Amino acid sequence: MKVSEALQTIGNTSYLTVEEDCPLKEVARKIAGLEQVRGLYLVDPEGRLKGSVSLGALIRSIMAIRRPHSFTRTLSLITAESVSDIADKHVIYALEDDDIEEVLERMAAHNIKEIPVVDRERRIIGNVGILPLWNLVESAA
Repeated sequence: MKVSEALQTIGNTSYLTVEEDCPLKEVARKIAGLEQVRGLYLVDPEGRLKGSVSLGALIRSIMAIRRPHSFTRTLSLITAESVSDIADKHVIYALEDDDIEEVLERMAAHNIKEIPVVDRERRIIGNVGILPLWNLVESAA
């Protein structure tokens, strides 16, 4: 089964996208009212995937700006201005045509709980969690 078919069956896991030059304060405002987002993806102006930021990294950076504790420990966090300053630029992703078992193997190998699904131009078309994918594979077995 292809990832695009899995998305139709199990739906998307909630996710947030922001442009890579988005200021941290604006990102903080965007996530403030959300209940179910675990991370966010950075995109360029054409919507292509450029990076990812976990909520933990985002919150640590914002808290370091608001309450710096130790100069050496938080220097890189304090100097971060945009979300791309704290982003992981080497995002593990799934193409919409990838086989879901291969995607599960990739997720397990990298200890990833959720993975963005992109088209051939790396535009995000969805986001899936490891458990729904696993359940889909197991139900077909």
